[in-house]
Amino acid sequence: MALFQRLSLVLIFALLVGCGGSAGGFDETPDGSDGSTPDAITITLAISDNNLTQATPQTLTVNVMQGSTPLSDKLVTFTVSNTDLASFSTDVNTSSTDADGNAEIGLLAGASSGDGSVTANIDGIDSNSVTFKSAGDGSEEVGNALTITSFTNSTSISNANPANIIIHFEAANGIDLSNEVITFTSTLGLLDPKTGTVLTNSTGDATITLSTGTVRGAGVLTASSNAGDAVTQGFFTEGDGSEEDGNALTITSFTNSTSISNANPANIITHFEAANGTDLSNEVITFSSTLGVLDPITGTVLTNSTGDATITLFAGTVRGAGVLTVSSSAGDVVTQGFFSEGNSVGSGVNISLALTDSEGNEVEQISSISSGKLIATVTGVNKAVIVTFTTDLGTIPIQTAIATTGSDYIATVDLLAGNSLGAGTVIAQLASGESEQLVFSIGASSLGMGNAIDGVTGLPDGLIAVPAGVISAGATAGLSVSIWDVSNASASTPATLFTTETVEVSFTSGCSDLSVTTANIDSPVATIAGIAQSTYLAQGCQGPDIVTATANAGGTVLSATGTVTISSPDSGSIEFISATPENISLKGVGGIESSTVVFKVRDTNGNVVANKDVGFSLNTEVGGIGWSPKFAKTDSNGLVQTVVNSGTVHTSVRVRAELNEDASIFTQSNLLVISTGIPDQDSFSLSASVFNPEAWNIDGTEVTITARLADAFNNPAPDGTAVSFTTEGGAIEDSCVTTNGVCEVTWTSQNVRPAGQELGEANNGPTLVKSTADISKGFDFTGKTISFTVSTSESTDTITLNKDYASRAILLAAVNTSLADSDVKAVSGFEDLFELISPAGLDITIEDTSSGSVTTFDVLGITDGTTYYNDATQVLGLNIITGGKDFSVNDIKFKVITTDGEDIVTLNTDLTSTADLVNKVNDELVTSSVVASEFMYAGSAYLLLTSDTRLDIKITDDAGTNTTFAELGIANGTTFASRINNSSPSSQNFMGQKYGGRATISATAIGEESFPDFNGNGLYDNSEKNAFLGLNGNSGLDVNGTRYDLAESFVDYNEDGIYNPDPTVPDGERAGGETGGEQEKFDDFNSSGDFDLEDKQYNGSLCGDADNCSPEKSINVRGSVVLVMSGSNPRFVTTYPTNGESIDIVQDGTVAAAVTISDFHNQPMPAGTVVTFDAAVGTPIGVPSGGYEWPNTNFNGGSVFTVTIEGVKDKDISGPLVVTVTTLLGVATSYTVATINITSF
Repeated sequence: MALFQRLSLVLIFALLVGCGGSAGGFDETPDGSDGSTPDAITITLAISDNNLTQATPQTLTVNVMQGSTPLSDKLVTFTVSNTDLASFSTDVNTSSTDADGNAEIGLLAGASSGDGSVTANIDGIDSNSVTFKSAGDGSEEVGNALTITSFTNSTSISNANPANIIIHFEAANGIDLSNEVITFTSTLGLLDPKTGTVLTNSTGDATITLSTGTVRGAGVLTASSNAGDAVTQGFFTEGDGSEEDGNALTITSFTNSTSISNANPANIITHFEAANGTDLSNEVITFSSTLGVLDPITGTVLTNSTGDATITLFAGTVRGAGVLTVSSSAGDVVTQGFFSEGNSVGSGVNISLALTDSEGNEVEQISSISSGKLIATVTGVNKAVIVTFTTDLGTIPIQTAIATTGSDYIATVDLLAGNSLGAGTVIAQLASGESEQLVFSIGASSLGMGNAIDGVTGLPDGLIAVPAGVISAGATAGLSVSIWDVSNASASTPATLFTTETVEVSFTSGCSDLSVTTANIDSPVATIAGIAQSTYLAQGCQGPDIVTATANAGGTVLSATGTVTISSPDSGSIEFISATPENISLKGVGGIESSTVVFKVRDTNGNVVANKDVGFSLNTEVGGIGWSPKFAKTDSNGLVQTVVNSGTVHTSVRVRAELNEDASIFTQSNLLVISTGIPDQDSFSLSASVFNPEAWNIDGTEVTITARLADAFNNPAPDGTAVSFTTEGGAIEDSCVTTNGVCEVTWTSQNVRPAGQELGEANNGPTLVKSTADISKGFDFTGKTISFTVSTSESTDTITLNKDYASRAILLAAVNTSLADSDVKAVSGFEDLFELISPAGLDITIEDTSSGSVTTFDVLGITDGTTYYNDATQVLGLNIITGGKDFSVNDIKFKVITTDGEDIVTLNTDLTSTADLVNKVNDELVTSSVVASEFMYAGSAYLLLTSDTRLDIKITDDAGTNTTFAELGIANGTTFASRINNSSPSSQNFMGQKYGGRATISATAIGEESFPDFNGNGLYDNSEKNAFLGLNGNSGLDVNGTRYDLAESFVDYNEDGIYNPDPTVPDGERAGGETGGEQEKFDDFNSSGDFDLEDKQYNGSLCGDADNCSPEKSINVRGSVVLVMSGSNPRFVTTYPTNGESIDIVQDGTVAAAVTISDFHNQPMPAGTVVTFDAAVGTPIGVPSGGYEWPNTNFNGGSVFTVTIEGVKDKDISGPLVVTVTTLLGVATSYTVATINITSF
């Protein structure tokens, strides 16, 4: 209608051009901007006719003139005095003037009658007013009305505050339009649902959510209907959301939505997914509908693995249009309209099911001669329905029936027994999904079991047909039993075989039911023509064996019996089964002294045989070994056993078992060992999977520690022997128990870490003076007196040695007393040599001042007048910097790191001279105690970084355009370690106690002392006493070099073999111990509170005729192993060339170089560390492919690595030889061994 009115106006406008009609005018004379008076603007409003009806809409015309000039493109706004009387022909009440100064708009009749007026306005200037008379036969609105009634957060939509938008849709007559599709679009943000389509509800409203999205700015939302109505609104979004917001719930399938009927229900599938497209499974989707019936009736369905949920909507009983609403638990909602025919058969449908016999009596069981009827009663319907019947037992000849009004909605079918017996379930179901089920059974009317019919009663005899007489052991026999129909059976009409159905029969017997069966019967078996047949296999069963047959025929339990008789089997073999335990202790030593030995007897068929007499004997009775019983009978499992009791002599013994009835049938047991079962000292072994783990700087490194124990005869210690552990460093599991003489625990790196003398960073690297004198047993200077001075920058001390020093400790104590001021100490490492060390790395000068016939060099091998020194740490760049470098394009930035501090050097300008470059670097070396200088070689300058205090220097690239290596020739990420040089570097640890990083692990178990068994009788005798005690020229040491006679065990922290918590006090056996043992702990085995020394008695269980056997038979057997908690950062000593000299090569000749490497405690680097050499000039040869790999070792000291450098012909070149050490954890450290000079002459 609205379109028709607008077309009518166009025609009227065309006809009215130039026509008069009622009109008026209004003049406005604005002020001139130049002081003159401009022409007045005239606004004239006219109406085509004053009478206004629905059939005759009128035209309003405005003419705008300035003087005689028409004004174009002027926006005219029209106003009506009462909108109930009239409205304008466009949605907006404006129109623009054309070239003639004219603007037009249509005026339509309203719903109220009466007089009204209209005015026009341009730029605040009003026109004259025109009047009209409305007939009141129009409508308030033309067309539908689509409006935005709510738009939350429209001025600032954010991730936290999305916008909720509600639109209202109604007809021109004000009627709300429901189930209309409204489509939303937006220039920014994200809509939910993503489709942008929403159905209006019953009040004509449609709701959608607009989230912020990822773009910030102003946007426009447009809502439109299918009829073409549209409305827009602007908004602002912060753009702080994700690419996708909110879940997506959509209806992907809605069958028959335009006509849901009883015959064609609707199947609805919804899909639910997350914003990122992931299917949401196991989510509850809720369906509701204004019409029809949902199935399931609850309306709730879980989504499947693909995010889909399915429901069925039946027509119901009300015809009309409805709305299906689908919602998620997260609040997502989607709706869709549909139309239902309302022709379902009813509501509240229910079905019940019963089973009756042919007389209509309800029953629970049917049989082959008594079938049943299934009766389904349907309620809640008003039209005929089809009922479908199914069963999992028996048969239903016709599976469908109709329940009609005439039958009171009852459907009936027959249920037949068929060939099956047992319990089953039948189901009756309607097409609409309602169902009911019923449980029933199928049995025989009257059945019996037996082999034959009793002539007196006509009933089966209840017996199984078995073989007549006796069957042989191991033979098979047939079994047979029949199922009979005994309905109305009598002597005159005996029972007949039951053949209409199959019956399952089970057979058992006394021998087949044993835990170890001696008979095997095929069971269960099914009847064939009423007869069940089975096979009986004798597998050791003897004599009469009663067999029982049972069956359950449709709830009726049947049984029959028979007896099979088996002859006694002939014995065929004896086999050894077990000896428990296999190791027993000598009599009187306190362990398990007996073992149970088990055999099994079998017949010639391999079946076990009971009640057979077996005799036992031993292959030796030395030391009084006994056994009991001497004879025994086999049990029902064919088993027979005897018990062996140990004697007093270590030996191995076997048990012979033979049949009394046939001595040719016999066997022997495995070896049974008779020993102490007590661990002895010389059989205790302790080992580690890794001796030098990377553990000083790393927590959590694990090492497996393995203990192995055996007794005096080197037989494995009994299972379950406990071993206890303790450690000087790290952590270790407290104990383990042995299996086959072995057990393991795990050691883990952590604090505590044994501190000690350090190289490099801790004390700037020690300086060492090593003699050639072995002082392991002290030293006698009588007759060879020497004196010498020891000078450092601190002071000078004088040493005089002129007497017999009885032990190493006494000698070192005397020298250290004289070394009062020079900051030098006398020490002795594992080489047992006399050494002098400056832990602070001071240069040491030795001057001989001896006045006798011998010199310091003669006695100690220390050269007169030699200075032993420690070099500064240096980092030499490999790139020439002569004349400076321009860093304005390829700038670099690197860190210089020491323990004193960290500096950052930035080079980003054009440094025009070498001096400028060096000065720039020094300006930025503020805290690291490193100094830059110019190193000249062959006329070229190189950058040299030096730490005079011998600190390790680490260089790392920072954030430059180019790398430090590319510009200066200094490698990124490498540590240049302090360089120790002295006249006689050594791979042995010259540091002296305390040895840092060495952790002693001790393990103990309760055992006994070892002894020398010269006469081989396994006992400690008087003739072995001197060897045990170390008297009359005997060492008193076992094969491992350990004393037979043991003191109490202790943890030997300083590895000197002496318990010495106070090594400064000579006390007999403990004199001569080294420093570093102050914290040693002993195991107080006898709880005396004192460390007990050797007691000169044998502590053990194997005492013969010796007179020094202790009443205390047990001690702690012990073992120890040293783990090196290796550090990750190495220290270096250039072994060759010495004294900082270069490697000089002529032409393509070769020269060797060597470097000693250790960690900072002068201990081995971690096992698996790789050592590689790189020569800037020449070629390294003699190095394994991939470099040297550090061995698995706890050696006390570093290792020497050598390389040969081959020169090149006809060149004069030089460069550094660099060694790089890389641990398993990837820590890489580089060191310049020496400078290589290759010359052509």
